[in-house]
Amino acid sequence: MDSIHLVVGGPQGGGLDTVMRVIARLAARLGYSLIADREYYSNIKGRHSYIHIKISTETARSLTYPVDLFVSMDAESIFHHFLDVREGGYLVYNTFIGGKSLGSIKSMRRYTMERIRRTMAKVGIKGDTVDDVIEWVSENRAVNIIGLNYEEIVRRLTKRGIPYPQASRLISTLVSTVVTYVLGFNIDELRSVIRDVFRGMPEVIRANILMVDEVMEILTSIFKEPPLKLDEPSNSFDEVLVVTGNEVVAMGKIVGGLRFQSYYPITPAADESFYMEGKEVIKTSRGDTGNVVVIQTEDEIAAITSAIGAALAGVRAATSTSGPGFSLMVEALGWAGINEVPVVITYYQRGGPSTGLPTRGSQSDLLFTLFAGHGEFPRIVIASGDHEEAFMDAITSLNLAEKYQVPVIHLLDKFLANTIVTMPIPDLRRLRIERGLVASEGDEPFKRFNLKYLVSPRPFLGQGPITYYTGDEHDEVGHITEDPELRIKMYSKRMSKLELMDQEI
Repeated sequence: MDSIHLVVGGPQGGGLDTVMRVIARLAARLGYSLIADREYYSNIKGRHSYIHIKISTETARSLTYPVDLFVSMDAESIFHHFLDVREGGYLVYNTFIGGKSLGSIKSMRRYTMERIRRTMAKVGIKGDTVDDVIEWVSENRAVNIIGLNYEEIVRRLTKRGIPYPQASRLISTLVSTVVTYVLGFNIDELRSVIRDVFRGMPEVIRANILMVDEVMEILTSIFKEPPLKLDEPSNSFDEVLVVTGNEVVAMGKIVGGLRFQSYYPITPAADESFYMEGKEVIKTSRGDTGNVVVIQTEDEIAAITSAIGAALAGVRAATSTSGPGFSLMVEALGWAGINEVPVVITYYQRGGPSTGLPTRGSQSDLLFTLFAGHGEFPRIVIASGDHEEAFMDAITSLNLAEKYQVPVIHLLDKFLANTIVTMPIPDLRRLRIERGLVASEGDEPFKRFNLKYLVSPRPFLGQGPITYYTGDEHDEVGHITEDPELRIKMYSKRMSKLELMDQEI
């Protein structure tokens, strides 16, 4: 097989993110390409979540159904995904919960339960238990069933010295082991990944390795050889990144010279800033230290206004948000527009309007980003299509913001934000930093908005001549004006940047 699609379903907070990251690292180590999406409810713990993965010998760029392998961590996942497995595919489930009925699942909302019940009746499933569903997919879709008693495996770990509370939290490792074996991956590589993931925690490593051993003992007694073995990979990269969209955008910003990032926590944008907080102090290859200031503000208005202030002070500055947060930022976006401030807004789309679907994907906000704000002012919107583009676009956004002195909106979505991929390390030899026209000196009163230029030289606050900024219409110096002739000149100066940008970009 040259590619395999799989789904792993389980409760929110049950270790699915760990499964995704472990399998991604494992695939990367073995030379395979991977793309993996995580879908989850707006819920801390308990509601149904799942990961959808493609592992390929070639570059993996998209996810499709039906899948070759489905692994369930709980009963609810069986009811959600039993039709997602292809005919002749494989389904792994916990036999301990075989008698659990659809109606007994407390975490499932009534409408969803009724919809699933209608689906089960339509395809001809007589009962409403997990075992009834398993029997139907086996007989009617020729799905190969792998039944494991998760509870029994956990109990076996307790006999080897692992306390039950700890052993019961290792279902994610059980699942990772099943996936590793069924796909024919080297199990020693899985053990190595576990040691890396839990480096510095010897007791945790020991418990996870014991879980691997227990599961392997059972699987090797069932199968003579892995049932879904992948072909050898054809990718030729010596090194790859294993990253989410949030992480790769953060990397791009840092590489592009970002020195100030503000945010107010919002899904699916916050993980970008969380990642960046771990990189606020960076040792360079030359041995010196670089710094990125990351600030969690009290709200989205403070997030964009602080980023605007940082940009005026001369650092590359950005904020990160999603739909509801961007809605709150619009007034300040207009302030940046009239004052020609080079600020970047990284915008991760999600389902709307209003709070909408906080953890679900959408691509419905393009027109909003193009026209947000009353009046008119130029802005650039860059929409990334994949992780490699997202990295380079993060750098390009910073360059274009400063070159043309306009707000730049980097548009992504929840899918890109939460999807893990293996990708080649970007070629930084193509990287260019363009800071635009910067004035370190000048006569006062300094004409910050000099009409001789479409893009006027800008001093940094505190590092050159005094400059003035206001939310009102202003003259070349920055003082408030209501003169109609001057209004037309200043308005035309700003809007003419659109033609310039169209010619040059």
